[in-house]
Amino acid sequence: MNRVVTFSILLIALAVAAVAGVFLFEWWRARQPDEPATIEVATVPVEAQGKTADAPWIPAFTHAAKTGEASMRITKATIGLLPHRSMTGDEIAGDKPLLAIHVRIENHSANKVIEYRGSLTKPPATLTDEFGNRYEPRGSVLLFAEGQRGQDSVYPGKHADDVYVFAPPIDKAKTLRLELNAERVGAKGAIRFELPVGKVERVSPMIVE
Repeated sequence: MNRVVTFSILLIALAVAAVAGVFLFEWWRARQPDEPATIEVATVPVEAQGKTADAPWIPAFTHAAKTGEASMRITKATIGLLPHRSMTGDEIAGDKPLLAIHVRIENHSANKVIEYRGSLTKPPATLTDEFGNRYEPRGSVLLFAEGQRGQDSVYPGKHADDVYVFAPPIDKAKTLRLELNAERVGAKGAIRFELPVGKVERVSPMIVE
């Protein structure tokens, strides 16, 4: 009889513990931050852009330029102070706001390496606005912003992040256009992105992740 009572009490205790565990889990889950929404990135082949005046401009942040097994997309853009590094590795604090355009290069190949030519290589990327202003690119192998790259090998299934740095746009600019030579990802033609200035985040001080 005592064994039956003891067994019954044990079962009740286990049931109570299970119910309490469920409530604790739900309480913990309710306090976790929401997962960021996943954005489906559409692609536009680089070959379709060419270099003619009527070549399409790819909407930044929502679309990617794709050629063969390589794709490039803009992940974010910011204006703020950028820490720099010298060729010797010394860190130098930024003293003037700069525009930083963050891009991600992805290799979709199963067995081919992409030799990516980064923001510090020639020829430089160009940035203009709707008024025809041309903004000077910043960064060299002697002095570069955190996150800028030279040449890099992107292995199959992997990605590389880079930062293209320019002088900030004028206050009246509403649209920026970034053009890069498609040879950066081993293709021909041009890679062109159109960025609404309203989606450029203004941060001070600016720290590149």
